[in-house]
Amino acid sequence: MAQRMLATRSERDSMLATLLTRPTPRDVLVGFFTKVKPRGPGWKPVTQALGQPAGRWSDLSGMALNFVLGCAMLYSAIIGIGRLILGPRYIGVLLMIGFAVSGALLLGRINRELKDTE
Repeated sequence: MAQRMLATRSERDSMLATLLTRPTPRDVLVGFFTKVKPRGPGWKPVTQALGQPAGRWSDLSGMALNFVLGCAMLYSAIIGIGRLILGPRYIGVLLMIGFAVSGALLLGRINRELKDTE
C-alpha cells in the first residue's frame, strides 16, 4: 500500500511540475537536439525549426517495432541460454535462432535510421 501511495504521489508531483513551470526556451531545446539527436514525434517542432527532416522512424509505430524486436531479442537470449543449459536443448537452439533473427532485424533498422540522419 505504501509503494502505491508513493508512486501516486510521485506521478502527481511530476504532472504538477510539468503544468506549473514555464516551457524550456527553444534555443535550449535546439542545442539539446543538436547534441543528442533524440527520436520521437515530440521533437517535430524542433526539427522543423532546424529545417531537418523528422527522420525515418520518428513516428511511434517504428519506435514500437524497435521496442518489440529488442524485447524479443532479450527474452529469447535469456530463455534460450537457460534451455541450452537445462534442456530441452532443441528449444534453446530455436530460441537462439530467434535471438539472432530479431537482433539482425533490429540492427538493420538502427543502421538505416543512422544513415538517414547523416
